[in-house]
Amino acid sequence: MPINHFDLQRLAAVRIKENIRKKGSPDRFGKDSSDLKGDEGATSKSLVGRLIKQHVDTKK
Repeated sequence: MPINHFDLQRLAAVRIKENIRKKGSPDRFGKDSSDLKGDEGATSKSLVGRLIKQHVDTKK
């Protein structure tokens, strides 16, 4: 049975979905991605916490 254009598109779609699934796996998001490692707990890890800290530090 010959492979037609529809089959090739279907195969490409499956590969794309698998790549997205692999990149979005819990392993990637389970790790701490920030450079700041626990110097002030949860506030140092969140973007809002870092921005607030930066704003407060510049006023001093």
